[in-house]
Amino acid sequence: MIVSQLILWSAIWNIVPTPRTTSTALLHHVSSSLSRKIHQRICGNDGIIGAGIQNSFFSSDEGTIKVKSTRMLSRDTRRKHDIARSRTMSPLSALSTAEKSSSSSSYFRPGVNHATLGFNDRLNKMAQQANFHKRGQAQTMENILMDAFSAFKNYDEKEFSTMSGRSQIVKPNVVSFTAVINAWARTPEQNAAQRAETLLNRMEDYYSQTNDAEIRPNKFSYNAVLTAWARNKDRRTSAENSLRLLKQMWKLFHMHGNVRKDIKPDARSYNTVINAVARSGFPNCADRAYKLLVEMEELYHAGHDELIPNASTFGAIINAYANSGQEESSDQAAKLLQQMNSLYHLGHDDLKPNTFVYNSCINAFAKNGQNQKEAEKTSEEIMAKRINNICAAEQILQSMESQFEKTGDEYVKPDVISYSTVINAYANSGDGMAGSKADVLLEKMVQRYVGGDFKVKPNAVTYTSVIKAWSSVGGTQSTKRMEALLQQMVMLYRAGDQSLKPTSVSFDLVIEGFKDSGDKNGVKRVENTRVAMH
Repeated sequence: MIVSQLILWSAIWNIVPTPRTTSTALLHHVSSSLSRKIHQRICGNDGIIGAGIQNSFFSSDEGTIKVKSTRMLSRDTRRKHDIARSRTMSPLSALSTAEKSSSSSSYFRPGVNHATLGFNDRLNKMAQQANFHKRGQAQTMENILMDAFSAFKNYDEKEFSTMSGRSQIVKPNVVSFTAVINAWARTPEQNAAQRAETLLNRMEDYYSQTNDAEIRPNKFSYNAVLTAWARNKDRRTSAENSLRLLKQMWKLFHMHGNVRKDIKPDARSYNTVINAVARSGFPNCADRAYKLLVEMEELYHAGHDELIPNASTFGAIINAYANSGQEESSDQAAKLLQQMNSLYHLGHDDLKPNTFVYNSCINAFAKNGQNQKEAEKTSEEIMAKRINNICAAEQILQSMESQFEKTGDEYVKPDVISYSTVINAYANSGDGMAGSKADVLLEKMVQRYVGGDFKVKPNAVTYTSVIKAWSSVGGTQSTKRMEALLQQMVMLYRAGDQSLKPTSVSFDLVIEGFKDSGDKNGVKRVENTRVAMH
């Protein structure tokens, strides 16, 4: 199927692939699919931003972003080996490792008995092997946890401490509860975040009643609940509860810092909350997310070394500015991108802008300040603004292409989103050459795809954006080109390429083009094609 589609693409665009190109593309596709499956197995399918410790920061002074490097560099040098080690461990792995290192034959503190270690390993294996897209997986794990917890509470500690078989009794602890909270965070069930927080509250209640440190929630527990809220489909609720929990972590840390040092928010805490706020749709959500980033910077320079953002954090805020409709959103996005590049070149490798960050910045310029204030401007001002933004979007794309061609670095390689976003910018530009410019990028994408780069394979969004670009030009020749592009989509879709299924917008644009030119036969042809597609 893959090879036959490559041949069809080649025939449509009059590109001749060599046998080597075709076989290389097939192998690349297979290896990429395998890599995606491995990544999904390890990280899940949701793509939530925020995990990990990263090396960078910036400060804000009257709206201008400036580099603060000297102190950071010395601190980064001191923490180099610690950061490298932390990257290799997941939150639950870190918890389990600490738990095992403190294990002893004694059931109560300072160690954890063998039965509990085995129980936690069982929960972790269940979490690793579970398909959380199926309902009930997290509930099953919670039932196992609560059965063990209820059984343990039936024992009196004084009586229990003298039992000869106490090493065989499971005492669920912070690792046990956090494993199940993480399970709820990974499930798409509607009440998953509430269930995760309910478990957290049970831990807090039991700890307040018994002062049992083995079940005391820590930052891993809270971060798991933050992740659950960040994945909640109600984005405003997600942001509100994430912010609330972050404040709760700081409150508990300041109230009981001597005892609860392990509850202090870290980079993952902030990255998760920033992502939730950036996606919330709140008025000025991008500015609110940016303020959290500034708060991290201030705390970092106050001595909280673990509060360092990452490239994905910046990308989330840049993307929020792109979607905000604010007047100067593209300028804010550009400042953040420039700051990332500056810090990266100063040695902060984890702030290297990646494809997601570049795409977010391209999107900010592609939206070109489309908001209510445009009505207050003259047509000349609007056009000048759009031209400047399109030039900026093109420059970012060209920079990505140049970096990849020089270094072969997949981290900055343009993908279908990169090209499609610039094409959409052409479509919204009002430029009389929009259609031709869009065609140039589409042909480049096809050539690279046929050459084995599956990340730039055009899809229905790409084609519809090109059709829209030609629609903005108008005229009989433009309408003919629009119909030809639509027919390509239909042909490729019927050949089995589901990503090229024409949308209602695809058909509507072409029909309107024929109506505007007075071509009734053209309208009828497209409408007949639409009926045949269904």
